[in-house]
Amino acid sequence: MPVQDDENARTPRAVSSVQLDVNDLAHCDIIFGWHPHLAQAVAMPGSQICWIQLFSAGADYVPLDCMRHNNIIVTTASGANAPNIAQQVLAYMLMFERRLHLHVREAQLGLWTHWGGWGELTGKTVCVLGTGEIGTETARLCHAMSMTTIGVNRSGHSSENFDSCLDLTHMREAIAQADYVVNALPLTADTADCVNAQVFQAMKSSAYYINVGRGKTTVSRDLVSAIQSGNIAGAALDVFDTEPLPHSDILWTLPNVICTPHTAGYSDMYTQRVLNSFLDNLNSFACDGQPKKHILNLNAGY
Repeated sequence: MPVQDDENARTPRAVSSVQLDVNDLAHCDIIFGWHPHLAQAVAMPGSQICWIQLFSAGADYVPLDCMRHNNIIVTTASGANAPNIAQQVLAYMLMFERRLHLHVREAQLGLWTHWGGWGELTGKTVCVLGTGEIGTETARLCHAMSMTTIGVNRSGHSSENFDSCLDLTHMREAIAQADYVVNALPLTADTADCVNAQVFQAMKSSAYYINVGRGKTTVSRDLVSAIQSGNIAGAALDVFDTEPLPHSDILWTLPNVICTPHTAGYSDMYTQRVLNSFLDNLNSFACDGQPKKHILNLNAGY
C-alpha cells in the first residue's frame, strides 16, 4: 500500500513510491495513497485494482474519467483535516476582530500602536461556501462564538450546525448578510472561478473573505481589486491559484491580508484520523466488498 512520501516515516512497513512500478501497482487490490503512474496501472489489462484510498481530502488531481471507466472505488480522507482547518478559520477571524494581524507587524518594528476598531465575533454572521465536513465543523465552532451561520451548497439542503442554507444560485444573497465569507469549496468544473467580482461586490464593505478551499475557485485579480478599492475589508488566504505564491505577488504586501502557505490542512492528528477511517472502510470491504464512507462521487468530483 504506497503512501505519500512525507508520511512514510510515520507509517509502519511503508515503502517508498520510487520502489514501485506500474506492474507492481496493477497487482494490488487496494491502493492507499497516490502514485504518478496509478491511472496507467488502473487501465492495464488484467489490473486487479478495485479500490483506491486517497491520503488527501481533495481529489482534484484524480483522473475521474479513468476511474469511472474502470469501475474503481475511490475513497478520500474527507473530514480528517476538518478540525484543524476549522480552527485555523476561527484564528483568522479572531485576528481580524482583535487587530492581531496589525499588532504583530507593528510589534516586529517595536511600535506601540492603538489601531482602534477592536471587535468580537459575538453576534456576527458567517457565510460558509461548502457544507461538507470542513464547513460543518467551521459552523460548529462559530456557533460556540455566538455567531449566526449560513451555508451555501449545490441544492440548498439543510446541514448540521447551520442556521440556514441556500443553494449556489442564491450565493450572493447569502454573502450579502455575512461579516465573514468562508470558502471551503472543492475544485470542480462548477466551482472554478465561482468567487469573482460579482461575489465581492455583493459583500459588505466591512466583511472579510477567507479561503481554505481551493485557490482556483477564486479569481485573484478580482479579489485584489475588491480589497484595494475598499469593497471588502480584507482577506485571509491559505490557498492560491498559483502555489507557491510568487514573492512578487501584491497579496504579500497588503496590510489587511493574511497569507499562509497552504498549511491549514496540516495537523499532528491528521495521519491517525486517515488511518482510522481507512481501517473502518477496510473492515467494511472485507465483510461486504464495499467501503462505507467518504466515497468519492466520480461524476461530481467530491
